[in-house]
Amino acid sequence: MLRREIVARVGGIDRDALATIGIDLDRVRERVEESFGAGALDPPSCEGRIPFTAKAKKALELALREAVHLERRGIGTEHILLGLAHDGLAAEFLAERGLTPARIRDLVRAAA
Repeated sequence: MLRREIVARVGGIDRDALATIGIDLDRVRERVEESFGAGALDPPSCEGRIPFTAKAKKALELALREAVHLERRGIGTEHILLGLAHDGLAAEFLAERGLTPARIRDLVRAAA
């Protein structure tokens, strides 16, 4: 259910819609790879590590701050959830379900 909501809000590539205006995504990929090499549209790789987007980095920074604020010695999933709850689409989904950063923090403290 949540996945459907995310796709509805963020959208995705509609191959059929693009085809109606003459855009063939497979052909686009082929042309890009002809010009720039195989895998040119693949996500970048840093020696086997997954690069983080700016938003992901921010969420992890906030997770670290939350862990420190809660006097924890490591970052757990609860801290990552708190980091996500501050901004962006994840924060919207959480807030719509009554899960503000303050509420999540209270739940984390109660579970400890």
